[in-house]
Amino acid sequence: MRPLWIPLSCCLALVSCDKVKEAVNQAKAKVSGDQTPAKTAGTSGPGEPGGEVDKELAALVDRTDEGTIFRKDLPFPTKLTSRTVTQMTGKGVRMTRRSALGAETGIADGITETIEVWKRDGDRMSVTIEKQGTVPTPPAAATADPGAPAPAATAAASHAPAKGKPGPPPPPPPLSPAPAAPGTPAPGGSPATTGEAGPDLTGLSAVFRNLGGKWKAENPRSGEFRKVAWLQDIEPFAGGLAMHGSALPQSHWFAKRRLKEGAALTLSGENMEVIFPGATTGKIDLVYEAAEAIDGHPCGRFSIRGAYTMRGHMGLDGHRTDLEVTISEGKIWLSQLHPLVLRQDLETILSASSNGGGLAVHTQGEVTIKSRCEWKPVK
Repeated sequence: MRPLWIPLSCCLALVSCDKVKEAVNQAKAKVSGDQTPAKTAGTSGPGEPGGEVDKELAALVDRTDEGTIFRKDLPFPTKLTSRTVTQMTGKGVRMTRRSALGAETGIADGITETIEVWKRDGDRMSVTIEKQGTVPTPPAAATADPGAPAPAATAAASHAPAKGKPGPPPPPPPLSPAPAAPGTPAPGGSPATTGEAGPDLTGLSAVFRNLGGKWKAENPRSGEFRKVAWLQDIEPFAGGLAMHGSALPQSHWFAKRRLKEGAALTLSGENMEVIFPGATTGKIDLVYEAAEAIDGHPCGRFSIRGAYTMRGHMGLDGHRTDLEVTISEGKIWLSQLHPLVLRQDLETILSASSNGGGLAVHTQGEVTIKSRCEWKPVK
């Protein structure tokens, strides 16, 4: 897929927001003008920030006293493996499900995890959903109090009306299982699948071949029914899904401008696709904090705030989702060598709606998104 580079010179501006100014000052205080890559003692785990930059890759970083260029001119590897782990944690998330049988509303808290693996070898690439589902959380330890009322009695008492006054309605019950929003994407990563609006896709895999500039599935009508149906949904979007999974470069990237630590940028319009491919409206504020390695790969760490909207976004689970996302705070790590987002830690307020298979799902609430990508070119 030939990347379409959109210059961002016109949209790189100092941000007047007080919170962003404060973040700029904090970033400047941290780096104190030092433009060498940040280092952490010891080694870090896969996809974790810190550690030393690989010496061969360090030689490719375009850094001077005037700042760093986030490059897009280096040849993007055509042989690579990319493994992305995305966890989404819901906190007080309200979910409504509607079908021909009626509607159900409840609280859908918990942790969902999706692991997708892309392998590319020239004009051929494959994807495997290594894992999809909820992450078990141990029950909170509780100390028994012989004199304390039973939990059910306590809950009933907390919602009992005062004499002569109507009491508040009880909170909605939890939904089971407890998923986060179905099909909700992290920036630069494929949407997390939860199984809420469809079958469990764990273990499914597909192979695509580039034919005339389009990625086509090999043997799309062979295999079990769920795989055939899944391939039928995702094949037209294979190139975009591979970009989300870092098997292909982001279609938009920064203009050739040097950034110093503490620089503030505002992305709007189509330029938001630097971070969120498919975003249609919104505004994102970034502050470049420091250079930092991810698995030895040279990256730039940015703080991020803002909001964006996506309509009809296709996820690797084969579902389309409408999204409205507000990022209250977060960090992202962008490659200094290629148009790639390798890690993101975001605190969001998310509203997601999907409709498929006779089931409409709407989710709204606080969701923490953590995504890390192990990106390894094959030499």
